[in-house]
Amino acid sequence: MKRKYSVSDFQLKRDGFTIGGRMYRSKKQETGLVPVILCHGFMAGVLETEPYAKALAKAGYCSFVFEFAGGSRGLLSTGKSTDMTISSEIKDLEAVMAYVKSLDFVDYDKLVIGGGSQGGFVSGFTAAKHPDEVKKLILLYPALCIPDDCRAGQNFDMVYDPKNIPDEIHGKFVTLSGNYPREMLEVDPIDVISSFPGEVLLTCGVKDPIVNYSYMTKLTEAFLSKRGKTRLSDAGISFFPVQDAEHGFKEQEQAWVNTRILNWLKGLTEALTVHVEILGADTRNFGVHSLTVIPFDAECSGEFFTGKSRPGSKDVQKRTMGKVRELKADYWMDGEDYTGAKCAVHVINRDVGSGWQPFVETDSEALSFLNRSPKVTIAEGSPSGLVIHILADPRR
Repeated sequence: MKRKYSVSDFQLKRDGFTIGGRMYRSKKQETGLVPVILCHGFMAGVLETEPYAKALAKAGYCSFVFEFAGGSRGLLSTGKSTDMTISSEIKDLEAVMAYVKSLDFVDYDKLVIGGGSQGGFVSGFTAAKHPDEVKKLILLYPALCIPDDCRAGQNFDMVYDPKNIPDEIHGKFVTLSGNYPREMLEVDPIDVISSFPGEVLLTCGVKDPIVNYSYMTKLTEAFLSKRGKTRLSDAGISFFPVQDAEHGFKEQEQAWVNTRILNWLKGLTEALTVHVEILGADTRNFGVHSLTVIPFDAECSGEFFTGKSRPGSKDVQKRTMGKVRELKADYWMDGEDYTGAKCAVHVINRDVGSGWQPFVETDSEALSFLNRSPKVTIAEGSPSGLVIHILADPRR
């Protein structure tokens, strides 16, 4: 199968360091490509960011990944770990931004930046520093804990006295400059990042053992406060917590996040969040064919609608020789829309092998966009249960 994008390496200089990276350029059009720059986490590399870059390029974007000078275990950039601080990584990202701006086939006025863990922290600070250049920000499990960790005198396995920071801090796998924690001691990352005025997608693992989930809720609250809004969608913030994910995403979790990123870039946000409780299953076999009926209860939460499913909600699964022919969930929910008006929402999610295709209808005037907006379903299944995320564009 012919690839829908091209891959090329790039190199640039920043204060004597060489910064290397890769560009994934969509073949869908020659010019006017929306650029997306992605940053890796602490001492990681492009292997962390490339899966997102490839998905973006397949969808028509021009994505860029690179390795921080001294902040990577990869081979693309130069520098020692003692050269790396948050401010040095901001300079690296700024250098890549300047490189991207010089390319005549991208639409730099639509620049998107983002990253994971420390790369998300750096991206958030850079976006706040350059609000006129950065239009959208993607925060993947951002390491908002870094300043608190520095104030506590512990970064990963490196322990030190925060009141008497040595010139070098030694860990089992890496040595850092004492400047790394020094420049973070007085920093409030939530205050800094929440000053960014553009659109933001924030995603993280609810069970992250490194960056406590409370950091994410505090960041969303800060965005709402600074933008004078009570609802995230009105503030231009899309929040997608992955229920059983930790720090970083496994393959299936990454697929959900990629779907969320691509549809967020198209203007879709989470309209319905449906928590499903399976009540049993009844399977009947007819030769090579089988029919499974799964009754369930569901509760919907979120900023647009809250409600519960009616009795009789069910998922019907048809298979032939064990292969899925059709999955179809059909249910009604009764509740209230965000204006407080009583209403009903009818959902049909159907998959015939090409992904979930949602149909939604409602009698709510406030939610009427659900009747006409394109919709996408993310079915997040995990040990904690099944969560159905239905994305739509509330502006339609």
